[in-house]
Amino acid sequence: MKKIFASLLIAVIIAGCVGQTKVYPYQLDYAEKRMQFRANLNEAGKILMEPSAEDLQKVLMSPNIKGIRVAFVPSENDKFYAVSGFELAQKMQWVNMAIYGSAIPITNLILNKTDDAKRLASEETPIVVMQGSADETKVLVNGYVVYVSGKDMTEVNRDYTDLDLAADKLLLTLMDLGYAYKLVNVN
Repeated sequence: MKKIFASLLIAVIIAGCVGQTKVYPYQLDYAEKRMQFRANLNEAGKILMEPSAEDLQKVLMSPNIKGIRVAFVPSENDKFYAVSGFELAQKMQWVNMAIYGSAIPITNLILNKTDDAKRLASEETPIVVMQGSADETKVLVNGYVVYVSGKDMTEVNRDYTDLDLAADKLLLTLMDLGYAYKLVNVN
């Protein structure tokens, strides 16, 4: 399983390197860095966050964290998990660097079932579980597990999925902890 995810991650990185000339239409300035997003940030801001932004920030931005794991259960959505998970991890590192001046390790984790995350997560190593084809699109904090769920996994008339919107909602919420961000070039 780890080999499959590693292969997907390498393919995403190579695809990203080959297509580096593409400028995504959704961008924001954060801590003197221009960040690009595939998903509509105005729509991402509307995604449901439960129970609260403060709960998310306490779990993922705690000074006690030694690492964060981005996890998923293998399914037909693996390619989306690879892309969204990679982008989420990269941007979470930028947020940590801006707020704390150092990055924390972010690793991947393949779960046999979603419930395994509850057993494996801790204050020092919270887990972000990516869930595609979910009942609804939202970000849910439950203990030291953060569920990033997307309902519509199609990219019809857009270059992103609901999972991307939920992942960006998580990022925008973490960014609110540190610096103010400014949307630019948003369609």
